[in-house]
Amino acid sequence: MLNGEKILRQFRLATSMAVISGIYLLVTLYYNLDVFEEFGRAFSAFLHVVEPYEGDEVIPVLVLLGFGYVGDLLRQRRQVRYEQEISAQRLAATQVMMGSVQDVVNNFLNNMQLFRFEAERTGALGGADLQHFDDLIAQTARKLKEIEAKQS
Repeated sequence: MLNGEKILRQFRLATSMAVISGIYLLVTLYYNLDVFEEFGRAFSAFLHVVEPYEGDEVIPVLVLLGFGYVGDLLRQRRQVRYEQEISAQRLAATQVMMGSVQDVVNNFLNNMQLFRFEAERTGALGGADLQHFDDLIAQTARKLKEIEAKQS
């Protein structure tokens, strides 16, 4: 995505207010409208200063741009909060899932221990096989403890 497109998407409301402001300026200048003549009595001192420079046409433009910018900032803040909430929910779901996986694997290891004791009692496996079996159980238990330590 081009940088300009990114800025336009980020400041949609401000961009639309800029377009509306541009249209307003063109219409007031083309038709020589004086919007503030109607409201001039309230702002007479201020308007007498800015009128010679056509500054009264700029005031609504600045107000519209301000509304657009503030609206965009509020929308962006809401979007960031929403994304943070989604990330927190995903993290919580992952932690719950990891806990469940650890429970399942721990149950499996406990059952394998029972299987080992039964195999040792009946002599179904030789000494080297039992040692290899013990090594696999110890290695799996160590990996589970490492995962648990990383979560904490």
